[in-house]
Amino acid sequence: MSGGAPADAVLRLEDRPLLVGRGTFIDGLRLPELDGALHLAFVRSTEPHARIVGVDLGDALATPGVVAAFTGADLRDQIWPLPPRLPMMNPLMVRPMLAVDVVRFVGEPVAVVVAESRYAAADGAEAVIVDYDRLPAQHGAATCSCTSTPAPTCRTSGRARGSTATRSPAATSSSR
Repeated sequence: MSGGAPADAVLRLEDRPLLVGRGTFIDGLRLPELDGALHLAFVRSTEPHARIVGVDLGDALATPGVVAAFTGADLRDQIWPLPPRLPMMNPLMVRPMLAVDVVRFVGEPVAVVVAESRYAAADGAEAVIVDYDRLPAQHGAATCSCTSTPAPTCRTSGRARGSTATRSPAATSSSR
């Protein structure tokens, strides 16, 4: 990158191999250190704001090739919270790496499946059933009923109509 003005064009040398199919990604690495590496698939929230009533990992654990599966509640004391990534963000807005009790946005990780292959991990993640109790949308600190706490940990006393149980189509996978 050059040290020019913010509006100056930046010559990006790393893009061409990626754009023409010659990039190297984790899944394409063939290293002895990666032999036997396990794969992860994350189960992500299908709800924008909801209380997690329950997460059924039973079918995921019965999936061939699945080694383990965990929820945020399972790992609450073993993984650290994720701080905001940008320096201008409020440092009090930490959130767990896997949702515990409440999801705050669609796509928030709820569970993780560990397996011998990326395909087994994806199949296991598809088998996870998450039961949600919808909560009203929060549109910022002004509408949050608990303005004395950071927005990501905000819980409201209101309930939306009914609860939903979903087999998660929002599973994503990554090699590890």
